[in-house]
Order: sequence, then structure tokens, then C-alpha cells
Amino acid sequence: PGITVDFAALKEVNPEIIGWIVIPDTAVNYPLLQTTDNNYYLKHTYDRTYSDFGSIFLASECTSDFSDLHTLIYGHNTKNGSMFGSLKKYKDKAYLEAHPNIYIVQENRILEYKIISAFTAETSDDVYLLSFATEGDYYYWLQKITALSEVESGTEELPVDSKVITLSTCTSRTQTERFTVNAVLSQVYSTAQTTQ
Repeated sequence: PGITVDFAALKEVNPEIIGWIVIPDTAVNYPLLQTTDNNYYLKHTYDRTYSDFGSIFLASECTSDFSDLHTLIYGHNTKNGSMFGSLKKYKDKAYLEAHPNIYIVQENRILEYKIISAFTAETSDDVYLLSFATEGDYYYWLQKITALSEVESGTEELPVDSKVITLSTCTSRTQTERFTVNAVLSQVYSTAQTTQ
């Protein structure tokens, strides 16, 4: 993604910084945080300053190494397009084709995810499931979140061991409506720690 991160320096500021999220050539280029209270980073920046813009953060229920089958990442839908304010652009096929990948940079590796769907959901919908009783349940879920896409992504059938991230942001229309962008892990790059 053309970015290197000095995690040692960042962790001196806040040890809850677990990575960096980048969607190249978009506004999404931020520290990624995680704490035990999913409400905290809704109103705090990466250096713990109070802010209505909050931070981009991983759901507390998920593992910080992205080893879960499904990992949730939250961010605000801002009017100025910062944070996750630009995700709604994924309703447009041309935008998806121009920005198909999401990168999670961690201390010694980069995770590359390919976007498979983008759609509006309720907080009670299946896209927010984090655990699955059987392999078959997960396979059905993969098919469902791909089929629900409001934009044609060209996604073919996914393997049942696919690892998915969901970027979630509010829509401002109702308290429970969200817009989600869903992506499957496509590549892992090992990298020596470098500084920015």
C-alpha cells in the first residue's frame, strides 16, 4: 500500500494501537485500535484525546491478529469524508474497481483483503455474526454476504476457510442502520519493521 509504520513510536503513544488500515488513494489511512470497551474509540482519537470523530477500531470480541473467520472494524461516517465517511462510495462499481483492496499493516506483515461486497444492513443482521456453529454455517454466511452486495464485485465462490473483515459505519438515517464493506483475505506479505 505504499506505507511504512513505526509501531514502536505509536505504541509509546498508545499500546492499544494494533495496526494501521489503508485503502490506497482514499481517505482511509489510519491507526487501528482495540480495547475492551467498544464505545471508547467512538469518541477518542488514537492518542486518547476526546473527539466526535473517534478512531478506527477493531471490535473487542475479535482477535487482534486477524485469525478469526470474521473480524469487525468500526469507524464513523463523517460528512467531510474522513474516517469511514468515504465507504458509501462503494455503492458505485467504478469506485470499487478503482479501490478493490484493503490493507492491514501490522508489525512484521501486511494483510491484503479483496473487497467482495458492500451493502446496507441493520445491526441485527447476519453480517455482524462473529461465530459459527459449523463449517456449513460459515459457508452459507459467506455466500449470503457476497450475494447481498449492492454493487457487482465479480466475486466467485469463496473457499470455506476464507477469512473476512467487515468495515462498518453508520448511515445517519436510523440508529440501527449501517453500511458495510466486506473483504476476504487474499495475500499476506512478510515485511521487516520499517519507519515512516
